[in-house]
Amino acid sequence: MTPAQWALGSAVLLAGLVASFMVMLFVYKVGRNRRAAFAEVRRAAYIAAMGEMAYRGGYPQDMLQGWVNDRVFREVVVEYLKFLTGAHRHRVLRFANDIGISELLHKELSSMRKGLRSAAAEGLSQLGDEDSVPFLLEALTDKEQGVKINAAHALARVGRPETLPAVMAAMAGGSDWVRSRVADALITFGPTAIVPISLVLDHPQTTPETKRLLIQVLGQIGDPIAEPILLSGLNSGDLDVRVRSTAALATAGSPSCVPSLIETLSDPDWRVRAQAATSLNVRMDPLAIPALKAALGDEGWWVRQNAATALTSIPGGQKALLAALDDPDQFARDVAPEYLMGSQIMVPDSPEGIEIEIDRLEEIEREQEVVRPEAVLYTGPASQKTGPKHAAVKPRHHNPRHRAPSSRDRSKGRHRP
Repeated sequence: MTPAQWALGSAVLLAGLVASFMVMLFVYKVGRNRRAAFAEVRRAAYIAAMGEMAYRGGYPQDMLQGWVNDRVFREVVVEYLKFLTGAHRHRVLRFANDIGISELLHKELSSMRKGLRSAAAEGLSQLGDEDSVPFLLEALTDKEQGVKINAAHALARVGRPETLPAVMAAMAGGSDWVRSRVADALITFGPTAIVPISLVLDHPQTTPETKRLLIQVLGQIGDPIAEPILLSGLNSGDLDVRVRSTAALATAGSPSCVPSLIETLSDPDWRVRAQAATSLNVRMDPLAIPALKAALGDEGWWVRQNAATALTSIPGGQKALLAALDDPDQFARDVAPEYLMGSQIMVPDSPEGIEIEIDRLEEIEREQEVVRPEAVLYTGPASQKTGPKHAAVKPRHHNPRHRAPSSRDRSKGRHRP
């Protein structure tokens, strides 16, 4: 065979291989598209059937038994359950348990495909079947993050307190995202999670990141049982723990925590002080008014803003803001009129007193204004008519002296937040 014949034969063989590959690729894509189209048709039929089951409470049992082996049907059931509540949800759960969806999902939890395991754990999180607990506990050790997170949420929906240690153990060693998502699952357990969380917080081997998340969970659960734990966090050497404990006391504290929050207004770090003012705003206890009034002169910009916001909300706080108009501290004099002018003034003394205070605020506003440009005529599309008589007036602009600090301000002494 000559070299030319060899080259020609090789070219023909290569062309045949390429043609065969293209034909196989075409057949594969056509088959995949047809399978996807058929799956969408089935999905539409299943969605209609789910509506019948949820709102009419019945469907042929033998037909459901035939559908349960279809993964598309199981996906539809899981997605439908996310949007159902009350009696409608109970009907669908009853049908799902009768036809054995949970058992199939248990088998898929041991699949080699991580996507299938994650979908199975998500499905079990919607079903909330107590028989799934052993399988879900095993799934908490899965290497795939999605499987671990969905298993934690599934156990939280079941709500058995004895599974809490295993769920919290899943937070260790994972990424920040895994820890935060598992911490979200702890909120679903409710007050039953407070005691186990306190034990983990007291454990010497608990990482600072886990402690911060658990304190945030206590605040989101919002039960006063957690108040002693959060009060101890106010004295932590970890800044983030102090900030989150202060924030959590707004929702998980009792009225007795207000004195501790008032003391936190003297914390060395401005972030803790700013959060304390916000938490006192939520507590709305008049006992905090003197301390919040003093915080109007704080060197931290956010502390002053949050303290003024709290005083506008707490009964009797507006009197403190009015008194701050003549405060010796420049910062207090700046922040008080801004919040008084933005709120409805309530001075119980007399109508004359209200008029005097309003006049005083208007005077301060005039003093704080910078030079305003005169109104100019604007003949743009704001008016369809022409001529100076019908021209739209461009609004005046002014910059209040008391504003949020820029990046340049933050580097200047007392304006640093």
